[in-house]
Amino acid sequence: MKSKRKDYLALDNLIKQTYFDYIKKHKKLPTQTQVAKILGVSFPTVNKHLRAHTLEEITPQFKQFAPEVIYGLMNRAMKGESKAAKLFFHLVYDWREKITVENQPIDLKDFANEMEKTTTTMKTTK
Repeated sequence: MKSKRKDYLALDNLIKQTYFDYIKKHKKLPTQTQVAKILGVSFPTVNKHLRAHTLEEITPQFKQFAPEVIYGLMNRAMKGESKAAKLFFHLVYDWREKITVENQPIDLKDFANEMEKTTTTMKTTK
């Protein structure tokens, strides 16, 4: 019976690792069918393993993607995507102020530079 448990845990780890490797390579989540095909197991097997976990169990492992996600978010913000800019400044600078600007272009590069100066000043004065 212990051998089956070891096999189950080994496959469980392999499924999780396959997800993370796929995300790193393709920048998107694989389907369960894709994971099953990569590992040479059935769809129900992959599904069973995924259902056995809670979000809280796997969330810490996703932190490895944080720098790439923040960088991607910053790039989208610098291209003028206002939602990306709001989220970026909320996450990086804990920015919560609600600003409404109607029909006025905002140069996010200038704004980001000003925020960086403010953050640098705040760090050096502590």
